[in-house]
Amino acid sequence: MEIQTRWLEQDVLVIRPEGRLDDQTSDSFFHMTESLVAGADAKVIIDCSALTFVSSLGLATMIRFHTRLKREHGEVKLAALGQFFQKLLVVVGLHRVFAAYADVETAHRAFIKL
Repeated sequence: MEIQTRWLEQDVLVIRPEGRLDDQTSDSFFHMTESLVAGADAKVIIDCSALTFVSSLGLATMIRFHTRLKREHGEVKLAALGQFFQKLLVVVGLHRVFAAYADVETAHRAFIKL
C-alpha cells in the first residue's frame, strides 16, 4: 500500500491510502498515520478515493486511529468514499462515528466551520 500525504493550510493533514486496506496493510497504515500525528491535536482527512478494498480489519484500523486521535483532541473525517464503502459504513453503524464528505475540499471546509 502506498500512502500519500499533504498538508492543507498547515493544520489539516490529508492522508491518501492507495490500494487495499486489509490484513496485509492495516498495521503499516496505522503506524504510519500515528507517527504523522504523534503528540498533536491533529485534524486529519482520510481521502478514500484510491482505496480499492477495505476489509473488516482495515475498518477496525480506521476506528482505532479515530479513537486515538479523539483521545488527544484530534479529529478524523473521511472523504471521497466509494459507493460500497459508504454503504458499508451505514450497514455497520459507523456513519455515526465518521463524518464522511464527497471530497477533500468539502471535508476541509467542515474543519474550517468548527
